[in-house]
Amino acid sequence: MGWLHHRNLVQLLGYFQHKGELLLVYDYIPNGSLDNLLFNQPETTLNWGQRF
Repeated sequence: MGWLHHRNLVQLLGYFQHKGELLLVYDYIPNGSLDNLLFNQPETTLNWGQRF
């Protein structure tokens, strides 16, 4: 997936595996992730047009 490039995808920079755990390293997202906007901030709710 590191070779995928699209304006709506965050660039995967690399990964690290240690003792059975895997960490993925992505570019910094200054406005937060879509997951946070959809599920973790009830005061900021996106309507269906914005979600689409």
